[in-house]
Amino acid sequence: MKAIRSFLIGCLLATGAAYAQLGNFKMPTLQYNPGLLFDPNVKKDMNISDAQSQKLQTALITAMKPMMGKPGAAGGTDQMIGMVDTMQKTILPLLSPSQRTRLHQITLQSYGPKALADPKVGAEVGLSAQQQATIKHKLETIAKDAAKGMQGKKMGSTPQSMMGNMGAVQELQKKINDESIKQIYPILTAKQRATWTKLQGRPITLSPMFKSLLGG
Repeated sequence: MKAIRSFLIGCLLATGAAYAQLGNFKMPTLQYNPGLLFDPNVKKDMNISDAQSQKLQTALITAMKPMMGKPGAAGGTDQMIGMVDTMQKTILPLLSPSQRTRLHQITLQSYGPKALADPKVGAEVGLSAQQQATIKHKLETIAKDAAKGMQGKKMGSTPQSMMGNMGAVQELQKKINDESIKQIYPILTAKQRATWTKLQGRPITLSPMFKSLLGG
């Protein structure tokens, strides 16, 4: 269970606390959030059987073992970003095309406007180069300001250390999410906002634990 919780939390937190550390704005690709596959509500929505869930869990643990507890080349942020990217590549062969599509939709819902910083997501929405640059700058500022407001509160820089400081991590996530909604959506045109809504598919309500981890 400790291994499962480690890669789950590492995956969910990488796009929140990780890129805010030391004002260093970094994000993994945001196409699929593997941690969501263990939310009971997501499993039901995507028709993931217990057998398939076990295969996904085993594959993820196997893929993550070499990385658990080891610092990345440039510190904890890079480690967590590497974890998320590795997890995304690991799960895709185990999902059907329709499940991949749905996980992408739910991932966009769970990340909210932060996902628009991903070049691929930005292209899907039809963002211009100027809009993408503006969004990246705003997210950098939001992350830095949120991190400053958390000074003195320990969060950790690896999935393992973050597990013991979940309250502070969740508080940081919520600050970033709230400000992202206020500052990023107005950058989109009406057509882009409609495209963004369509890309997210039908709404889903995450289970309380997962919603909390993502700062909801």
